Amino acid sequence: MGGRAPDLVRWEAFLATRSRETQRIYRYAIALFCKTLGYRTLREAAERGDESAVARFVSELQKQNIAPNTANLYVRAVVQFYRAIRRPLDPGDIRMFTPKRRVIRETNMIPADLAYKIVIAASRDKGLLLHFLWATGVRLGEATSIRMKDLQLDVDPPRVTVMTEKTYKPRIVFLPVDLAEKLREHVRNLRPDDLVFHARNDPRRPIDRRRVGEALRRALRKVGELRKDSSGRGYNITPHSFRRAYETTLAAAGVHPFVIKYLVGHSQGTEDHYLRLSESDLIREWRKAEPVLRLDQRKVFSKARELVENVTATVTVMALREFVALMAHYREAHMSPDHHQAKLVDELISEARRRIAEAMQFLGPEYRALIERGGGPRRRSRPPT
Repeated sequence: MGGRAPDLVRWEAFLATRSRETQRIYRYAIALFCKTLGYRTLREAAERGDESAVARFVSELQKQNIAPNTANLYVRAVVQFYRAIRRPLDPGDIRMFTPKRRVIRETNMIPADLAYKIVIAASRDKGLLLHFLWATGVRLGEATSIRMKDLQLDVDPPRVTVMTEKTYKPRIVFLPVDLAEKLREHVRNLRPDDLVFHARNDPRRPIDRRRVGEALRRALRKVGELRKDSSGRGYNITPHSFRRAYETTLAAAGVHPFVIKYLVGHSQGTEDHYLRLSESDLIREWRKAEPVLRLDQRKVFSKARELVENVTATVTVMALREFVALMAHYREAHMSPDHHQAKLVDELISEARRRIAEAMQFLGPEYRALIERGGGPRRRSRPPT
C-alpha cells in the first residue's frame, strides 16, 4: 500500500468514540489479525497490510471454524482500522471474500387459539394445509409431497404415510378426527397418485411453497398477529412454527419423547437400531395429545372469549364516556380558558376519546346498539352559582 505514512493516532481517536465493548472487540480483532499475518507491531500491520492480507486472514478464520457473524465482525474491525489510518481498502475487493452474515431469525410456536384463527382466516385450500401442518407437525416439504394413496382416512385413528425429508424413510402420522373429516371432503375427486395439496386446478403439480408463506402472512395480518422477528428480516411466525407447536403440544400432553421423535421424523440415534415401537404403542401415546390437537373444539373457547371481549369493551366504552362527560363538565364549570391545568384536562379528554374509538373496534353490532340505546352517559346539569 503506497501513499502517506499511517497515522496510528487516528486509530486511537476513532476507538475513543466507540463503546467500551466495541473497543474491546476491535482491539482483539486487530491483535488477532497481526498474529495471523505475522506482523510484529501495529505499525508494521499498518504499512504492509492490504486486501490480500485480509483475504488470508479470512481464510485462517474459516480454518478455525469461526462463525460467519464473528468473522464478519473481525473483518469490519480491520477495515475500520485501515480507514482510520488513511489507508482505506478497496470495498469491492473486501466484499468479494468477506463471509456472509447469517441472519438470526426467531420462529415462535403457535398456540391453539391462534392456529384456529389462522385456519379460519386463510383461504379454503391454504387453510386446510395450515390445519394439516398444525395437527401433524410434518415439514412443509413433506406435506406438499403427500399423495391421495398415502392417506388412510377410514381407519381408527386416521393416518397418513409421510416420506421423511432427512432420512427418506416412511413414517406413520395420525390425524385428529376434525382434520380427517376435512380431508375426506377435499380428496373426494382425487385419483390415487394425485397430490393432496396441489397447485390450483392441477393435482399433479405441487403447491408453490412460497404461496403457503404468503397465505400464512395474509391470515396473520387479518387476525392482527403479523409481526417481524428480532432480525427485522423475517416474521416470528412461519410455516415451521406449526411444527414447533406440534412438538410442544405433544410434550405438554405427556407423550413419550421417543414417540414424539418418531412422529416428527427426528433421528433417534442408536435408538433407531434397538427401539421398535408397535403401532399400538404409538397410538396409545398419541391419543394423549389428540384432544388438544383438534381445532374444532376451539369454537367453544373462541365464542366464550369473543363474549368476554365484547362485554369488556362495552364496559370500557361506557366508563370512558362517563369520564369524558365528567371532565368536560368540570372544565366548563371550574376552569377559565387560561387556567394552568386546562391543557392537562383537554389532553385527558382527548386520550379518553381515542381509547373509546379503539374499544369500539372490538364490539359486535349488537353491543354497539346496546350502547346507543343506553343513550350514553347522563349529562350533569350545571350547579347553581
